[in-house]
Amino acid sequence: MPINTLSLQAIFLAWRGISASYANYYNLIYKSRKQEALEKLALLKQTYINHGAKALEDAIGNSIKYKADPIDHAKSPWVTIIDGFGDCEDMMLLVNECIPGCKLYDLVRMKNGKMVDYKTKWHFVLLDPDGVVWSNGKQVNIDVDGYAKRLKSTHIVQLDAKLYIKSVVNT
Repeated sequence: MPINTLSLQAIFLAWRGISASYANYYNLIYKSRKQEALEKLALLKQTYINHGAKALEDAIGNSIKYKADPIDHAKSPWVTIIDGFGDCEDMMLLVNECIPGCKLYDLVRMKNGKMVDYKTKWHFVLLDPDGVVWSNGKQVNIDVDGYAKRLKSTHIVQLDAKLYIKSVVNT
């Protein structure tokens, strides 16, 4: 069936309606709560400065739960705070925001030059300035190499923190 001008107009109007709905949803859920989330992020930073890593771990654990994203992408820390959940890269970015001077790592499982095991093919972790590895917003009492072995990772890639964070879409 050929598409006529009327059909194209209907498609365009439907698309515009969906786009407008998403924009309204985004504004309602995120934009209106951004300032509140940034204030909570500042409190998390202050928690680390005043009380240390364990207090930060407890504060994150009480407010942010681990949950895989339906679409795998890294979220800005303030978006993770609003959502109340995040996966490994979201938690890594949140802790990185709270503790200055961290190193970011991507632990990759590869076999014959290809990533394996789709669900666990990589995992993001963070090494804080005190040498503590953080995974999913929690401290792990093991070094990066040991943790990589536990996850059966074959490659440890240190990320350039500034470049990685810049690549995250800050909505």
